[in-house]
Amino acid sequence: MTLFQDLRETLSVVTGTKVRKSLLITLSSGSSSGDVIEMTRSFLSAADRSSFFYLANYGANNAAGTGAEWFQVLTLLGQDKVIVNPLRFAEGGSNAFCVMEEYDLQGLDVISRSLSWQGIQFEVKLGKKRKNISASVFSERPPYLTIENCDEDGRNCADNFGIHIDLFRLLERTLNFTTHSYRDMTDDWGVLPKSGPHNISGEWGGVVGEVLQP
Repeated sequence: MTLFQDLRETLSVVTGTKVRKSLLITLSSGSSSGDVIEMTRSFLSAADRSSFFYLANYGANNAAGTGAEWFQVLTLLGQDKVIVNPLRFAEGGSNAFCVMEEYDLQGLDVISRSLSWQGIQFEVKLGKKRKNISASVFSERPPYLTIENCDEDGRNCADNFGIHIDLFRLLERTLNFTTHSYRDMTDDWGVLPKSGPHNISGEWGGVVGEVLQP
């Protein structure tokens, strides 16, 4: 069996399971990590599944006694981009074996499809023995997400703001990715299946359907 066939078979197992960061694939390939990463990208870009795992290659460099080269691999359903980041280890002291993870999503383009999610009001009632005390506390919060006045596809929204957007902008700068927020034009959160069981086997619509069945 060739290295590509062996790696393909291993990655087929990964893409057939739930996303687990604790998965570790070790390869004694004798090939350079560049070749291994290229083969990994080739398979995963066509698999169209979310995955998150570690890859250790005891390749050509292992003959020189330098050990394995470690990588973190991430893919997202609906994206053909395969994100591979090298792992570093802390040097010296008590942290010598601690992984120094650096999350770089390498310009990944993420689409968020949602509905407007406004601030809330809530009421608190307090009770004491022999005497009931009722106090109402109302709090208006800024909108989590306002996404209105969009075109017929839910895009190019004139009103697109809120805490949700602000947080994404902060994460974009830190993790190197971009987001586009679109409105679900069915006006349905999709919290209940349209038919079938309440799991991935059911038929879902609305916002939840975009996540489960893009």
